[in-house]
Amino acid sequence: MSDPATIRTRLREEVERPAHARKASGRLGEIIVETWLREQCRLEVQPLPQDMGTKRFLLPEGGKRPDFAVAFNLSEDCFFVDAKLHATNGLSQFSLDLNEIADFRSAMRQLDVDHLFIALLPLESVDRLYLISLDEIERDNEFGSKGVFALDPEDPHRRFGPITRDAYDAALERVRNEGFKGDVPDYP
Repeated sequence: MSDPATIRTRLREEVERPAHARKASGRLGEIIVETWLREQCRLEVQPLPQDMGTKRFLLPEGGKRPDFAVAFNLSEDCFFVDAKLHATNGLSQFSLDLNEIADFRSAMRQLDVDHLFIALLPLESVDRLYLISLDEIERDNEFGSKGVFALDPEDPHRRFGPITRDAYDAALERVRNEGFKGDVPDYP
């Protein structure tokens, strides 16, 4: 375990770190998901601020901020979406650990939102996006499995959307223009 001085130094570095120092792959996932929700689903998408100052304001009791608040047109009801560019063991499974689920639940409670979806872009195949409800992930964890299975786009129960090469390239260009560094997965 680190001593308090080391922890303070690391927190200060995190606060002072420029936004572009975040991982390029994470930002790529956020851009692809936001664009897909706006253009393919025709939903109103509001990115949630991700800096430390707004986290304390939005979530005084702690929790994990999702990336987006999403609303249907002409509706006051909204739901949360968190983008994940994540390995899926060859498109066979995806999971969140129990602490991350609890952190999302805390945010939902504090912000009075009933539904949260994970927008999963598999690292192995970034040409598809899956929407998986937090309820489904939590239920699968309760029953002892190690995640959500059947990421097959042919499964009629799986919510799935294609990501085109043009959309991927546009998102990647935006990531690079914003100054993000790091590796990103190749488009298949």
